[in-house]
Amino acid sequence: MINIIVPLAGPDIYLDNNNIRPLQLVNSKPMILDVLKSRVWIKDDKSVETINYIFILRKIGKDYEKLKSFLKKNFNNSKFITLSNLSQGALFTALCGSSMIKDFSAPIIIDLGDISCNLRFNPSQYFNDNNKVDGLIPYFKSSHPKFSYLEKTNEIVYNIREKEVISNFASVGIYIYRNFKFFLNSIIYAIENENICSINDTFFVAPSMNSIIKDGKEVHTFEVKNVRPHSLNYHDSDRTCS
Repeated sequence: MINIIVPLAGPDIYLDNNNIRPLQLVNSKPMILDVLKSRVWIKDDKSVETINYIFILRKIGKDYEKLKSFLKKNFNNSKFITLSNLSQGALFTALCGSSMIKDFSAPIIIDLGDISCNLRFNPSQYFNDNNKVDGLIPYFKSSHPKFSYLEKTNEIVYNIREKEVISNFASVGIYIYRNFKFFLNSIIYAIENENICSINDTFFVAPSMNSIIKDGKEVHTFEVKNVRPHSLNYHDSDRTCS
């Protein structure tokens, strides 16, 4: 079992003219499908790991109902949390979703849902094989200031920053915790280190994973290919990724 929390309650989810960002067409299919179906969370080639999808939405008229209906249809047995207002960023939105987790020992994945990439990976097996590792962040090569960045030595991450190009290793917006405990520790770290984890009163997921490093455990990273950062379509056209 793995828990996948997908925060879809931000200020840019519902666009002008009744457009819904996760449902915008990409490669002839809605963006949220292009993104989440590009992650193949498997045990082996024949066995798919049990997934507990948790979507956090914000209620705004008919657009909310349309998005929720689409997600229920395409992600079996998914769970939903509905917010009435904006939270203080994706980190705290994800915290709302964590209330739907029943197995506190299972891995938690926060997937921001706006960057597609080829990912064939079993988090549970990785944690079982690496006792010192309590966090995982896939990366791709970039220098665009809109992303989160990692400093690393080989596969070991030693610093994570938001919207600060401290390397050319950019997060793909997928953050994996060994279990519920380490996610909650990241919340405490963020509250105690607002200067690192927040920008303009908005808290981000990536830098909060510095909590694992601070506690003397390891965050590992690995490169993914065929990265398609759809989020940049809603910012500007300057893309430098591979």
